[in-house]
Amino acid sequence: MSTETVELQKKILEVFIEVKKICDKHNIRYFATGGTCIGAVRHNGFIPWDDDLDIAVPINDFERLTELCKKELPKPFELFICPDYKHNPNPFIKVHNTQTTFIEKYELDYPDDYKGVFIDIFPLAGVPSDTKERKSYNRRLKLLIALNDKWHYSLSKCPGKKGMLLWILTCPLRPFVSRRFWADKLYEFYNKYDFDSYDYTGCTWSPEIERLTFPKSWFEGYTELPFENSSMRCPIDYDSFLTQHFGDYMKLPPESERQCHDNGGIVDLEKPFSYYAKKYRETGSVR
Repeated sequence: MSTETVELQKKILEVFIEVKKICDKHNIRYFATGGTCIGAVRHNGFIPWDDDLDIAVPINDFERLTELCKKELPKPFELFICPDYKHNPNPFIKVHNTQTTFIEKYELDYPDDYKGVFIDIFPLAGVPSDTKERKSYNRRLKLLIALNDKWHYSLSKCPGKKGMLLWILTCPLRPFVSRRFWADKLYEFYNKYDFDSYDYTGCTWSPEIERLTFPKSWFEGYTELPFENSSMRCPIDYDSFLTQHFGDYMKLPPESERQCHDNGGIVDLEKPFSYYAKKYRETGSVR
């Protein structure tokens, strides 16, 4: 593990600790998800080569957490609501450190989307038990995710026939509605299927929802595990959750698959992302 990765992970952890304080103070439920959950279980911290941190919050608490972060996060930490940004199609929120820079490769040409070192916070909704209703739910969820994704880019950034078709079909709406239009539709959908009213849940921010649907009993409570110099809440049945999600999650992947998140972007722990946004607007490049 490189020194740069260690220092980045420390900065990410600082962001998480501020969010954790708010969650603990206001009884906001949250669960480690994805590689963060693996890291907590397998390493008692970050996966050594990882450079992000993901938590999921039940939709019943998600909007409350959003409002609390606006009011209670200390500087330099701020809420980053992805759908509010022209070129950010993610249907979730981030909290970032505004005195740092974390620009992913695909964001380099979109200075409005630059941000600091961050954590991701995903909305966790309910999923129907009935087979027929679930199929309809999955189709609608994936369509809303796709529409929201294409809404934030030009036609040239929507590859494939399906992507181009969705962009063309929704193009007439663009002059008349906000950039949050499809994200708001997605959140209406989440709230219709609130976490506490259903026996199943899942990665409801992901188009892979069929594979990533789980019994809610796995999330009815949490296991708090050591995470670096703090602690992390994982689903109470994290073993079943991680096994369905990743298979043999305790086995380390081959070195060739140990890839970091930034993937050719810019990470700077000393300069704020606003420095790079200004540079791009003045020169057309951040390199």
